[in-house]
Amino acid sequence: MRSCPSLAMALIAACLLSGPVLAAATRWRPTAARGRSLKQVPAVEPSGTCVTDEGTELVGGDFDLRELDNGSSDQCCTLCSSTPECTSWSFYAEDGLCILKSGAVTSNPNPLASSGMIRGALTSMALPDTALLASAITLDPEASNTTCLKFSTDEAHNQLQSPRWATGADVHGKIKDQSTDEAGWVLDDGSGKTHGVQANPTLPPEEAVQPLEDQICQDPEAAGPQFAAAIAAGGEQAQLWTYALLDSNCDDPDAATGAYDVAVDSVNPSGDPADMEAVSRWFTNLAVAANSVGIPLCASVALIDAATGTLLEQRDFPTGVQ
Repeated sequence: MRSCPSLAMALIAACLLSGPVLAAATRWRPTAARGRSLKQVPAVEPSGTCVTDEGTELVGGDFDLRELDNGSSDQCCTLCSSTPECTSWSFYAEDGLCILKSGAVTSNPNPLASSGMIRGALTSMALPDTALLASAITLDPEASNTTCLKFSTDEAHNQLQSPRWATGADVHGKIKDQSTDEAGWVLDDGSGKTHGVQANPTLPPEEAVQPLEDQICQDPEAAGPQFAAAIAAGGEQAQLWTYALLDSNCDDPDAATGAYDVAVDSVNPSGDPADMEAVSRWFTNLAVAANSVGIPLCASVALIDAATGTLLEQRDFPTGVQ
């Protein structure tokens, strides 16, 4: 499968989204090696903002292991939420073991574990009536890594109302129903972080991908909802559709963009801030699928005040960190 010329550089699509969670194979013990030193920490108070998936462990992205005194999944979540690098966690009640994670993860059923994603708590935030969700994504099918975007009120662009792929640092985001154009997406060069993929990605067989690419190229409007549903479901279909879309080679260079736009607009067309958690799960699935098939990307969601362009919150969803 060849890379589409229009997607061969650092590309961006901007849209509004939401949707469900991921899937993977079965394993029953923590990923972390037992030989690593464990930090003993006192029990911490639950934050009250944790969304926990019982009977699930997250695999990959481990960067710290903690043994909690009389610990609980809420305490593990609170610990993760207070650690800047941490984006997700898994807790094993039998051992009191809390594993903090960063970057792309996959999900396994495990009756001995509970897990969750840390994306901030919107429930305690008093939001203006003009608050909306906006999103953008950087990717490069032919590169080894990519850089995240940031939402900036200092960048004024004239094309914020039109979702499109763009190249290089001249980045345009899409903001639904925004009344000002004095805001936009820019490359987050100040973070110093680049995001790659897992060491041995699994490239899907071309015979499985080609029919999906044909759908994308021939009828983007019809392919978009199928892509959205596959990402929401996770697993193999998410991987196949992600590879077909992001590594496509259509005669029409705008076909992949069109399918992507239809997909994400079908998930959260109004930019409702109440959909932030569902949006986050959809983006998490997209990053997991891209990580699995070897396409580095970083998706970003911004909660903004559309009347002023003020950034209220931003969350990033990268593939594995290099």
